[in-house]
Amino acid sequence: MTAEDALREAWDAAGVADRVGLHGRGLFGMPQLSEEADRRLAELVQAVHRAPTSDDLFDACLGRYSRRLGEGGNYFTSTHLARLMVSLASPQPGERILDLACGSGGLLVESARQVRSRTGGEDELVLMGRDINNEARQIAAMNLAAHGLRGDLGQGPADSLRRPGGPPSASDVVLVNPPFNVSNWEGSVPEAGPRWRFGEPPRDNANFAWLQRAEEELSRTGRAVVLLADSAATGARPVEQAIRKGLVDTDVLAALVALPKEIFLHARTSACLWILSADRKHPGWGRHPRSGQVLFIDASPTEKSAIRGYRALPEENIRRITTTFSIWRGDDAGPGHPDAYEDVAGWCRSVSRADMEAGGYDLRPSRHVAGPDTGVVEPGGVDRTDELTRELYSLFDDAHHLEQRLRTLLDEA
Repeated sequence: MTAEDALREAWDAAGVADRVGLHGRGLFGMPQLSEEADRRLAELVQAVHRAPTSDDLFDACLGRYSRRLGEGGNYFTSTHLARLMVSLASPQPGERILDLACGSGGLLVESARQVRSRTGGEDELVLMGRDINNEARQIAAMNLAAHGLRGDLGQGPADSLRRPGGPPSASDVVLVNPPFNVSNWEGSVPEAGPRWRFGEPPRDNANFAWLQRAEEELSRTGRAVVLLADSAATGARPVEQAIRKGLVDTDVLAALVALPKEIFLHARTSACLWILSADRKHPGWGRHPRSGQVLFIDASPTEKSAIRGYRALPEENIRRITTTFSIWRGDDAGPGHPDAYEDVAGWCRSVSRADMEAGGYDLRPSRHVAGPDTGVVEPGGVDRTDELTRELYSLFDDAHHLEQRLRTLLDEA
């Protein structure tokens, strides 16, 4: 049996095609291998397929794959980030979950895991993922199958920055960890592109395009969690300020969480989680609508731990972030008393619309939660040394990855 035969057999036996709508044509595109390499690969595939459970092995392989092949923000969402993003979105049984840049499907798998842990095994979620990279879709299909899940990954590769042919998906939860700071995105969007509710995004940066696409896909009571480079929170260009103002003034923006640097698999890029809500007055939101307010959490100084060779948020820090957000919105199902929220200097603060307007809609969490002893100086003598240092490191990383990619292409030429 060849390696390709073994892969097809395992694929069919796992029911991947039926689960996720991917069928056999051109799925594998196997490279030409020597006879010995092909035989050994076939044996490996058969051994993994015969294993009683393969989900832990699959997760470990995804981490190694991402560290080896991730470029400039294109990587699979690590387990600890997926856990945090899904916990903040709090998916419920029967809801529609959409990931606009699904990669390996990790956010979809984590959504099902969290719902199953609360319900004792029943999830009934509708899982939907889209990705422009067909190889990523294949990996997502295998990931879902390895965890016993069904999902809709579309009919083929899809650029989520293009407006879909039909109406938006009306998803209850949208989760997306897109590539950061993509500069050539506009060329992929035809004339009938998305209707930019809060303003046309900058042509040289897709961050606000992703944010608005996530909002566009929400149901009337839906919520979204979007991971973006932290420069999106503070960019000074008028178009960026206008979009942030629109998100604040309409109460769509619920919270921002600043994450520690060095928690990504291959880069030092700093990032923030943007939490959106289509309707804070809906009972599913919680007891406190917090109209005209945004919760800022600065977890950037949070202690990190080394897990399988990279930095990660420890479980207790993930719990602190999600508990703070849960108490702020008065979620009776969440941990802590729903009326117990208080601002904590250096950690969290509930900020009024008037305060954000006075600050020019600079939404850096560190700016808003700074305590008297943090050493942060407010405008007009803003001390942005840490922020600019992080930005510079991010540019160094991008330049390094581009150089490595160029060297590879030149070697292959």
